[in-house]
Amino acid sequence: MPLRASHFRVLCGYIHFVKTIYRVIFPLHVICLFCLALPLYASLGGKLTTIESDEQALQGQMAGVGQAKAHIHIQKRIGYNLHEITVNGTQVQEYALPTGTVFAVAWHGTVEPDLSQLLGKYFGEYEHELIQPQRLRSRGPRVMRSKNMIVERSGHMRDLRGRAYLPELLPPGFTPKDIQ
Repeated sequence: MPLRASHFRVLCGYIHFVKTIYRVIFPLHVICLFCLALPLYASLGGKLTTIESDEQALQGQMAGVGQAKAHIHIQKRIGYNLHEITVNGTQVQEYALPTGTVFAVAWHGTVEPDLSQLLGKYFGEYEHELIQPQRLRSRGPRVMRSKNMIVERSGHMRDLRGRAYLPELLPPGFTPKDIQ
């Protein structure tokens, strides 16, 4: 059956409809993706966000690794609270004062979490200290000390570890060795 002018008009109308929908829907997708990309972790030196949003952030980051199902464990200890989130073998720990201020974070597992989210406003200091010349070490953790924080990273493929803390916010009786 040959194409007629009426078929051509219907096809052009359909193409116009699809283009219009694309022009409306595409910007909404971009806005939604931007909103989902906002940091959801409790960042170092900041206030604790809800533990559910931390769980969602880690699940989203780990979604490509396999079935991302988060497990949350909260421990109240003398002088601080410990929030642990585990997804597919990667664990993020947030150490917070009773006021909700995060004074330390630690991680270990197969994938390193997004440090810009974990370090928050201190990430700029971290990046600045990374570019400073340091004596190369063949073994042991890489330690970065700045005016306000200390970051230690170590490990090898599929076994990455690290911790970051603010020495001036450590509660009494709490030592950096307690950050695991």
